[in-house]
This record gives sequence, structure tokens and C-alpha cells, in this order.
Amino acid sequence: MAVFLYLKVDWAPWYIAYVLLFNVLVGPVFTAGSVTGERERQTLEMLLTTGYLPVSTSRSSSPLDDTSIADLMNNGTTQALLRLQPIVNAKAYQVQTSIDGGKTWVEAILSSQARRIVLVNLVPGTTYAVRARAIGGSTGASSWTLAQSIMST
Repeated sequence: MAVFLYLKVDWAPWYIAYVLLFNVLVGPVFTAGSVTGERERQTLEMLLTTGYLPVSTSRSSSPLDDTSIADLMNNGTTQALLRLQPIVNAKAYQVQTSIDGGKTWVEAILSSQARRIVLVNLVPGTTYAVRARAIGGSTGASSWTLAQSIMST
């Protein structure tokens, strides 16, 4: 195709238009799927290992509303399904568990969604206290929910 720039000079504008159209409009279509997948599933979970929490880049000074646990149930062996009340402007939801009645808390998951959070690797027969909070907004995080208990199966 680059031959149009040198040998067929009268076709050079068509070649340039083709290259610009492909690079600006068509090329990003091929990468959109991988960028979306990274944003939705992998990036926030990787933040859990860095020690940093996501904070909203919004310049408006609006603290997050408090979230609440809508449902907590067993989701098969060694798993529990947690559903939270979604919060506007929340970037993520931090979930912690405790097996000693809330004296010590352990990070369970940092999820980008509120309606379906799966807690994994639970020990069958153990009672877990579960709490969560929304991350983002100008305050960084909402307050913790009231802890709810579940016995893992």
C-alpha cells in the first residue's frame, strides 16, 4: 500500500485517508474488548495486593452514603454469596471477615460490583462475621456495615 506514496503519487491522498481512518476509527475496536475486561475484572482485584485503595478522582466533595448488606447466603461448598446495596459514586466495595466474633478482621475481597460478591475458601462448619464498605467519593470510604454472620457449608 505504501507504494502509492512513491509510484502512484495521484493515489497518495487515498492512502493517507485510509491509514488515518483505520488508526483513528477502526483500530481501537480491536483493543476495546481487552481494555474493558481489564477494567471490569482484573484491575480492582489486583489493587488488593498492592496495599492501596481506589479513590475517586471526582473533584466534587460528596461523601459516600453508607451501604448495607442486602443478602448473605451459602453459595455451595466453601463459598458464600454477598449482595450489597449499591452506592452512587462508589468505585469498589471492600469486604472483611472475622472468625472470632469481630475482634480481628481479615481482608476477604475488593470487588468492583455490589450485587454479586462471592467469598471463597471458607472453612466448612466455621461461623464467619462479614462486613463491607464502599470505597471512593471525597471521604475515601463509607463506614462499615453492621456485621452479619453465616456458617459456611
